[in-house]
Amino acid sequence: MPTWEERPRPVTSVPRTLSLPALVAELRSVVTDAQRPLAVRRAAAEQLARLAADRVPGAHPDDWYGLQPQSTEAPLKADGELVRVSPSRVEQFDTCALRWLLEGAGGTAGPGGAQGLGMLVHDAATLAVDDSVTTEELDARIDAGWDDIDVGGPWVANKAARAGPPNGAQAAGLDQGQPA
Repeated sequence: MPTWEERPRPVTSVPRTLSLPALVAELRSVVTDAQRPLAVRRAAAEQLARLAADRVPGAHPDDWYGLQPQSTEAPLKADGELVRVSPSRVEQFDTCALRWLLEGAGGTAGPGGAQGLGMLVHDAATLAVDDSVTTEELDARIDAGWDDIDVGGPWVANKAARAGPPNGAQAAGLDQGQPA
C-alpha cells in the first residue's frame, strides 16, 4: 500500500489572494493572454490604467519586466576579469535553479544577523589576503558592513559596534593581510 506521499493527488486551483499585488498580477495576465476575448482584455487594461493612475506598483506597463528595451549591450564582465563562484550558490543552483535565480535577483528577505556577520567576516577575510588593501581600508569596509547586518534594530547594532574591538581588522580576527 502506498504511503500518503506516494498517492496521487488531485490538481486543485487556488484562488487569488485578496491583495493588490495579486490583483495587478491577474489583470496583467489577462491583458497579455491572446487566448482571452478582446473585450475581457480591454476591461482588464482599463482597470490596470485606473490602478496605474493611482500609482499602484506594477500596474503601469513601464513597470513590466521585459517590455523595456535592453539598457546596454556591454558584457557583465570584461575579458579576463575574474568571476567569483561560491560553492554554496552552485549547490543551490543544482538543488533549485528557479530559487537560485529569484534569490540572486533580490527575491529574498536578506540575511539574518548571524549570516550577515558571517558574510562580513568572509568579505573581510577576502580583503585581508589582498596585499593591495591597507588596514585602514579593511577597517573602513568592516565598519561600513555593520550597517548591512540585521541584528534586530539600530540600537542593537549600535550597542554591538560600541562593544566591539577598537578596529575592524581586530573585530574580524585579521591583521595586516594575514588570517588569524
